[in-house]
Amino acid sequence: MKEILLGDAYIRKLDEVGDHKTTVMGVEFDVARGVFSPEYSLCSHLLAQWTSIAPGESVLDVGTGCGVQAILAARRGAGYVVATDINHEALRNAERNAKKHNVTINTFPDLVFAALIDKSGRGVFDVVVANLPFGGGEAKTSLEQALNDPDYKATREFVFRAPDLLLQKGRAYMVFSDIGDINWLEQRLAEDTRLYTRVLHEELAAGHVWKVYCLTRKER
Repeated sequence: MKEILLGDAYIRKLDEVGDHKTTVMGVEFDVARGVFSPEYSLCSHLLAQWTSIAPGESVLDVGTGCGVQAILAARRGAGYVVATDINHEALRNAERNAKKHNVTINTFPDLVFAALIDKSGRGVFDVVVANLPFGGGEAKTSLEQALNDPDYKATREFVFRAPDLLLQKGRAYMVFSDIGDINWLEQRLAEDTRLYTRVLHEELAAGHVWKVYCLTRKER
């Protein structure tokens, strides 16, 4: 990561550099134009650092971008990996990076969580990793969609669906910042009757607070 850029400065920089390479946890990734990049953002690095995956576990990467969390999970020995993103070019980018690193991931378009849920209600994944936008404003381009989630629609849906996506002993990791409405998120998590939430890590960077959360299912 070269530096942390926010909002319009982040978008301008990615438009300027176009296709490029970035490194997360010592692993190099190719990033295509129009795809969210960890090169100028902290969130992918925090998730990679604080996500725990045991060999053989099933993993869902929500908002995969160029495939960082999905590919790192596969390299750590995950038995089955699904990567989702609303940006279809990001999914193609993730598939190319998976091929580059000789690992297998399964890409799934959009963020239709209901289609990934086991109808038995037993959950599907040991681990879910979510890198969702912090901003709640409008988004027109693919890069704006990576930074903004209008009215936090995707985040609301993720928190609502997380208990159904997780196996009983599973856990979900997500990162958020006070760049967005972090107080709203923490209130929403506190009110959820099906999830336990704890903060794994908190730090101040680029004048903002960044937090990594771990969500686990309450006993049914």
